[in-house]
Amino acid sequence: MKDVIARANIDECLELLKRQDLPPAEAAGICNTLIAEENKLSFNQSQLEFAESRTAEFRARVRAFRRLRDQFAAGSAGRMQANLTLSNFEWLLDEAEKLCKLLRKRVRANSLSYSDQQRRSNVHRGVTYSILRAEAGIWNWEFRIGDDTKRGRLETRLDLLAERRVQSHIDRELRARRIKYGTE
Repeated sequence: MKDVIARANIDECLELLKRQDLPPAEAAGICNTLIAEENKLSFNQSQLEFAESRTAEFRARVRAFRRLRDQFAAGSAGRMQANLTLSNFEWLLDEAEKLCKLLRKRVRANSLSYSDQQRRSNVHRGVTYSILRAEAGIWNWEFRIGDDTKRGRLETRLDLLAERRVQSHIDRELRARRIKYGTE
């Protein structure tokens, strides 16, 4: 959920930065917010793809602004404004590329640590479930009852507590099914 909110905030910041009439002080504040939201993203493949797509958009925008700037006469007010806007987008592109580089590094590190870990499978009340440590303090879990597969993520530092929470999810699902089908 945190990643979804961070993505929405990043998109909002990027939309605000596209405005031509944005005062420099306000742009600096938005850029600081943008960087803070980027730092909230978890370091996994989907976040890397998100960051790379936004970086590709910035590259295209920088190329478009360069073409636009070149249409103005040297020394004109329009060219000066275009240079200012272009420098802002070049700075944002540089920051986005730094973020992508950081995310690539972290995703590679996480994928190496995943290969060392095995997915643990257990049985609780006749339901087989699996749990995998995604990163420090974050666990991915999955279980299947009939044709329904339930997946989720939870935060805890202790592996036994993570297992217990997954077992609680299973208990709730089994209880809900008993009530739904009138066996209770």
